[in-house]
Amino acid sequence: MGRKSLSEVRRAEIAEALFRCIAKQGYANTTVRDIAREANVRPGIIHHYFDSKEDILCNMTGGAYDRTRKANEAFERKIDRKPPREQIAMYTRFLITKIAGDKEITKVFQELYPIAHHNPKLNESLREFYGRYRKGTTEDISGVLERLDLDTADAKDLADLLICINEGATILYSVDPKRFSLSRIATLTIRVLDSFLGMED
Repeated sequence: MGRKSLSEVRRAEIAEALFRCIAKQGYANTTVRDIAREANVRPGIIHHYFDSKEDILCNMTGGAYDRTRKANEAFERKIDRKPPREQIAMYTRFLITKIAGDKEITKVFQELYPIAHHNPKLNESLREFYGRYRKGTTEDISGVLERLDLDTADAKDLADLLICINEGATILYSVDPKRFSLSRIATLTIRVLDSFLGMED
C-alpha cells in the first residue's frame, strides 16, 4: 500500500479533530472554527478540504472503523498463539469490555444516530461503517471456526450476534455504568457462544 497523499493525511487529521470536538462538546455545539482549532490549522484550510461541517462528519464516520480495527488488530496479535476456544472467549471479552466501554466512541456515535435519521448522506456513511464492522468480525470468527474444524457457514450470523450484543451493551453502560456490568455481559455471551459451538465442558 502506497503512502497517503498530503491531502488524505490532512483530511484525516481534520476528521479526527471533529471526532475529538464531538466527544468534548457534542456536534451541535461544534463550529468549523472549533474543528480548525482542534486540528491546529486556520479555519480557511478546513474549507480547502471539505465543503461543510456535514462533509467532515460523513468523512469521520466513514473512517471510524479504522480506529476500532486498529485496536482489534493489536489485540488479535496478542492472542494469536492462544488455543482457538480461548481466542474466541478473549476476543468476545475484549469487544464488549473495551470497545463498548470506550466512552469517547460511545458519545460520538450516540450523537450520530439521530442525525442520520434525517440525513441520507450520513446514514450511508454509517451503513458503510457497519458493513465493514460486520465483514471484519465475520472474518475474525471464520478464522477461529476453521482452527476448530467447525463449519464457517455460521460466522456471519455469529458476527451479527456479537455486534448486536456489543451495541446494546454500549447503550446500557453509557446510561447506567454503575449498575450495568460489561464484564458480566461478556461472560454470559461467551457461555452462549460455547453452547452454540458445542464447546461446553
